[in-house]
Amino acid sequence: MDIFIGEDYIDDEDESVVANSRDERIRRAFKQSKESYKNELVVLTPGWFVCDPIDVPIVASNQKLGLQNIDASVHRAYFQHNYQLALDLCLAYLDGVRDGKIILEGNSSSREREFLDIAIKASLRLRNITVANELADRTASRWTAHPALGFSAAQAYLLGSRPRDAISALLKSAHQRGGSYPYLQLLSRAFKEWDTSSPIEGEVDKDALRSFHNLILGFSQRATGAFSRPLFPELRTTSRAQSDNKAPVIPSETLSSWAQAAGFDGEDHDALVALCTSKQEDDHSILETATSGERSVRTL
Repeated sequence: MDIFIGEDYIDDEDESVVANSRDERIRRAFKQSKESYKNELVVLTPGWFVCDPIDVPIVASNQKLGLQNIDASVHRAYFQHNYQLALDLCLAYLDGVRDGKIILEGNSSSREREFLDIAIKASLRLRNITVANELADRTASRWTAHPALGFSAAQAYLLGSRPRDAISALLKSAHQRGGSYPYLQLLSRAFKEWDTSSPIEGEVDKDALRSFHNLILGFSQRATGAFSRPLFPELRTTSRAQSDNKAPVIPSETLSSWAQAAGFDGEDHDALVALCTSKQEDDHSILETATSGERSVRTL
């Protein structure tokens, strides 16, 4: 026979006792943990992750942690201005991949591209012209897809007295970054160095090089003026009115004849003419809208 027990007969003290005992155990365990670990001190030596260049192939065998170790070591060395160590680490990795000493899983092109760029910059800092030019040659196939590598390679070529190769690297990168000031400034400098250093026969070639130098130099100067123009007309001052002078438009046929006279052909010829033509159109569209105060998204 079942016996019914009403709510009046339920003992509420049992639940409170269980709850209180549980809270007490938690407090006691927490107190014991503080007493047990209060004297423990964890110390990490700065740079504990840094690897030696000779150990790069061994470290890289650990695909998950080893590659991160190499990445951290390279960036730490470069940002601490230890350019020789950064260069040695990059070369150890790049040569290891090329020679088959480092076997990688999946696509590693992004790391190779970054290490090539860092290695070129480090060699330029060290004024190691030979290594800088060798690394620049290894990046030639990547200039079109990755214009930043083309820019670094052009800097290396100029340091190695190879202005023609610097122009080629910049032109192959022109379709993505050619209109920006750093590229235009470096391209103008390359034309000037080629004009002054190369033993070119015939005044026509020299005139063509000087014409391109002056034209691209004007592009770079107007680029700085366009980017310094205020967004709002009321903030504009009258001290920079001279930057709004229009440059004469040079027909594409003339640009093509200059390029041929300077010895350009194929892709370099087409890229140079296209760059100068598009920059002339951009400069004139910017100057035409400057007086109205309205600017397109492309000029912001």
